[in-house]
Amino acid sequence: GLLGSASYDATSGAGSQGYKVPLPAGDYPITASFSPEDTDTVYSGEATLTVTAETMTVTPVCNPTSIAVPWLGGPSGSFLLKATFAQQRDGCYGTISGTQVTCVLTRQTPPGSPLGTSGSYSRTVCLLGHPGPQATPAAFSFTRIPVGAYSVRFFVDNGYYVGGAESTLVITEPPLVWSKWIEPSGSTYRLGSIVKAAFTLKYGVTTDQSTLTVTGPRGVLKIDHQSFTYDSASGEHRYLAAGVYGFATKGWAKGSYVLRVDLPGGAWQSKTIALR
Repeated sequence: GLLGSASYDATSGAGSQGYKVPLPAGDYPITASFSPEDTDTVYSGEATLTVTAETMTVTPVCNPTSIAVPWLGGPSGSFLLKATFAQQRDGCYGTISGTQVTCVLTRQTPPGSPLGTSGSYSRTVCLLGHPGPQATPAAFSFTRIPVGAYSVRFFVDNGYYVGGAESTLVITEPPLVWSKWIEPSGSTYRLGSIVKAAFTLKYGVTTDQSTLTVTGPRGVLKIDHQSFTYDSASGEHRYLAAGVYGFATKGWAKGSYVLRVDLPGGAWQSKTIALR
């Protein structure tokens, strides 16, 4: 469009025209025309104006690095990822309200994974803020994201502003949850008998991840890290000692004994029995 009449400096012979560029990034042709007062001849020249987008500083803010799904095999629940977007501190601040910014989750596919296991999930919101150097927050809502490792990218690229930042997020299976003791089923046993130990977990574990500790009147009598076997049909973890289902109490003292099972991640459960 026409910018108006340029001011002319008779000493230097140069004309100038101030202009506030409202255009997005790109190359724009400029034509300058000059017509002397004593003639109808028009002289003109052309040049190219290159407009670049302003770089914004993008900063992720207190985002989770790991989220567990609420049930085995299911997707995630709802969660927010946040970032701030800030203009350069150059004293010249544009209007950012309404600027669209985006967050993209991209699932990282391990080598050898079958086709179709990757995925990308995107959310776009508009900034609400005033011109100035202050950082403007943005929150992106996601839900039902499948289990996997994801790269997280926050960015703006609308022709006027450009910038981005990256982080990572892992959507995991649910943590181990204790269900119940199966055995010991009673609370009192005859001294010398075999006491059985079995329990169920809500999500199951491999056979060597649980530790059994038995503590009695004489202190710790037994610690075992590898003797629980897992039955996928029943979901039960059963303790086997030297081919015997349970542990023999021959030679132990009468009194109370605490059976404690420690699970991965620090969780544990205990049960007290008495030998008479």
